[in-house]
Amino acid sequence: MDRLEAALAACDARPVRVIATTAIAGVHDVRTPAGPAVLKLYHHGHSGNEAGGVALMRAWAGSGAVVRIHASAPDWVLMERLDGPLLGDLARAGQLEAADDALAALAQRLHACPVPEDLPLARVADWFGALFALRCAPDCPAELCHNLQRAAEAARELLRRGLPEVALHGDLHHDNVVGGIAIDAKGVRGPSGFELANALRNPKGCAPEIGRPEVIRRRVQLFAAAMGLPPKDMALWGVAKCGLSIAWRAGKTVRDDPDAALLAALLQVSDQIAGQ
Repeated sequence: MDRLEAALAACDARPVRVIATTAIAGVHDVRTPAGPAVLKLYHHGHSGNEAGGVALMRAWAGSGAVVRIHASAPDWVLMERLDGPLLGDLARAGQLEAADDALAALAQRLHACPVPEDLPLARVADWFGALFALRCAPDCPAELCHNLQRAAEAARELLRRGLPEVALHGDLHHDNVVGGIAIDAKGVRGPSGFELANALRNPKGCAPEIGRPEVIRRRVQLFAAAMGLPPKDMALWGVAKCGLSIAWRAGKTVRDDPDAALLAALLQVSDQIAGQ
């Protein structure tokens, strides 16, 4: 019996179709005695950096803003089948502002829901080790190398402050919201500003709009208000998270990256806001 068959048997489910295949998991539409559901089966036999996500989504169940978890094991999760469009699709249809407003409101709903202090969550500070250890290859563009150094400095500055740490979804962006409900939480603990930092890089398919300085400024102000932060701090979190995403893609050494122009634009806006 392979792992998919074993997971289906454990859930008393039958497969219908494959919904998606990502870098870390296969996502399957299934049917159970209770009705339709979604089975997420992790490729490597474990949930990787989503290990705390199931526990956090269960803790947030009372918010009505996260997908309901029916059952789970170390290498799979069975969750409710959500109907409705991706919030990212709204943005790609030309309504980025409306999508951003909905995402900001969702983040506020999640963070208004109490979470037990003893949830087993990784720390955001530990994630940034990948950025701090990143090296530039000899052929890496000088501007990108400089900007990554600045992103690492921004992360160090934010983490040095000893800001209060809260439970975070950890990957809250437009394509992780279906029908107004959040999915695919990583489940981490860190400063609240990290929560919407990745949203400044998203949604995919909305470039070059999300890289325009005036759009970045509007989004920084919106997300800062949602998280109760000064805009200059939200801008720094956006810079730091963009650098971290580049580091994750690059591994130990970076040569170039599709987010190079976005990182430069985020830094430009961050400098402008800090100078006001």
